[in-house]
Amino acid sequence: MNLIFRLFYLVIQYRFRKKLRFFEEAETPFRALPTDIDFNLHINNGIYLSLMDLGRFDLTFRNGLLKIALKNKIYPLVASQAIRYTRSINLFEKFSIKTKVLGWDDRFFYLQQRFICKGKVSALAVVKAKFKQAGKGGIKPEEFVSLCKEDPTSPKLPHWVNEWIDSEEHAWQEIKESNF
Repeated sequence: MNLIFRLFYLVIQYRFRKKLRFFEEAETPFRALPTDIDFNLHINNGIYLSLMDLGRFDLTFRNGLLKIALKNKIYPLVASQAIRYTRSINLFEKFSIKTKVLGWDDRFFYLQQRFICKGKVSALAVVKAKFKQAGKGGIKPEEFVSLCKEDPTSPKLPHWVNEWIDSEEHAWQEIKESNF
């Protein structure tokens, strides 16, 4: 993670920020720094993905999932993600990332992350993630949710997420069949 100082800042801020429940949305504030930008003086597309890591960290830290994961030697992994950029975030502009759990299927969690700048969405991402347990391998989402003392039944995923899951699976099958 190339944003280590921002991570430390989030950890320090934790004591002063609102605790969240499992399905609550985390809003993580940022400012576009010189290390974030490219030659066009806006945030580089690769930085968005690193900032999304921090948004997910903030969510799991504030809703208690990180503590449960560490206690059980469980760690998160991103399996895939898709992002759409709608408007630039320029040097020194304030923005936030809003991160929330949308739901899960038998293998993966699905999260939504929105970059908000000046009250408008600058980028929208969907993230497919899973948890693995040291020495055990992947654990089912409902197992992890049960550890969190939440109902292990997922809310219905939005239709656009299901369409993304299907299209991603079809693309992967085509690639495998072409002997990639």
